[in-house]
Amino acid sequence: MKKYFVKGGILVNTPFFKYENAGAGYGEDSMPDAEIIPTNKVLPSGEKYLLIDDKHPQSLFAEYYASSFFTTGYCWAPLFHKSYIVDYEEYIARIQDARMLMSLSLKQSDERARGLLSRDSFLAVMNAFENYMADIILTRITNDENVFYDYASKRSEQKKIQNDLTAGRNGAAEQKVIEYVLRQSYCSADKIKETCKELFGHTIKVHQKIVDLFTTRHLIAHRGGRKKDGTYVTFTNEELEDAIRKITILVEAINKCLIERDNE
Repeated sequence: MKKYFVKGGILVNTPFFKYENAGAGYGEDSMPDAEIIPTNKVLPSGEKYLLIDDKHPQSLFAEYYASSFFTTGYCWAPLFHKSYIVDYEEYIARIQDARMLMSLSLKQSDERARGLLSRDSFLAVMNAFENYMADIILTRITNDENVFYDYASKRSEQKKIQNDLTAGRNGAAEQKVIEYVLRQSYCSADKIKETCKELFGHTIKVHQKIVDLFTTRHLIAHRGGRKKDGTYVTFTNEELEDAIRKITILVEAINKCLIERDNE
């Protein structure tokens, strides 16, 4: 675990940062094993400090100590607080959002409005799954420095990440990895299998019925749900519930793997 010391203050001005431990009022002599980080800002009083924000990131896997003050105006972003249990609970909450949208669809007398809301309901189910996948990845990698950097090093196609790693810009590299995870699409059988094998050591089976749901998701997301014949995909309440059942079976299979890994 890295330990950093700042001759001055530390101001954290972003929710997208966490630290293992931190404090202020320390002398340099009391931190003989700490690496000194230079300050980058000056208060109107003339006091120097280290600003940590989205433009001046620092590593998540370290302790930070200052000689004068340590101040943060934010709580950590939820992605840093989550456990696998919370990840699953978040998935269930988003599924309820999908059901809420479908209930609005069923109340519409206009057929077009009904169809539009039903498509949005289906997309909400798929989004709940994508968010779940991103959440469990971030829960895994942001709680283990070795796993994080192993994951980062394997994203060889992400040149900006690799450049930061090579240059020792760990904070910048870490933020880019988090952004990478959040912008990926996980509605892909191959992506699911690769992710679960790489990070959790388990082989997940993705059935053809799930692949068919992903195909429908892509049709709605990229073509508004319009089929080759010019008609649009729509869903009944029964069809939406069937999609929820299938996706939830997959989520629970993945969740079981997470629990088994933690219990090893």
